[in-house]
Amino acid sequence: MGNSDHDSFSDASKCVPRQVDQLVPTLVLDWQNTGARQTLRFIGESMRPFLLDGDRIVVQFGLALNISIGDIVLIRADHILSAHRIIDRITSKNETLYLEAGDNSLVGRLIRPGDSVGLVVARQRHGISIDLTHEEYRKCALKIAHFQCRALKLIEKIPSFPGRYRLLHLLKSLCFKSMFSDTFTE
Repeated sequence: MGNSDHDSFSDASKCVPRQVDQLVPTLVLDWQNTGARQTLRFIGESMRPFLLDGDRIVVQFGLALNISIGDIVLIRADHILSAHRIIDRITSKNETLYLEAGDNSLVGRLIRPGDSVGLVVARQRHGISIDLTHEEYRKCALKIAHFQCRALKLIEKIPSFPGRYRLLHLLKSLCFKSMFSDTFTE
């Protein structure tokens, strides 16, 4: 169900993936319209090291989300939900676009503010919850976003895909270890 390009989610019920795929558009629309706060299970590798497969994320759904650089947003495309970090904002005279990418992704994607259906406000792992709206986490998230934005610009110049991936992991190992304390990772 999940892969490195898109992460999938299921609610706390024990639905098989096919049933979840059928339920997701309806549930997300309901949650978005009511501004609900829901806990979802994260599945995938694109947000490593911050989000690991099996982590729980608390998502604040809403129609008018205030998105900032560093935020992790839930994006719905067809029947797939993905959670990626906002790493840059591009403003023209007519509209504002955001560049989103997974912390473990080699590419970013431009989205409009309306493409985001929810804001990830907490992460839960092994019974420990981290408030992603806390000032200390926000500082860390901003550093990660700036790092990811610069890294994507650098690695796009490398012609081979394996070379890009190796460079991204080298840069992450040098930078993320100093940025993340035990509080924010394991």
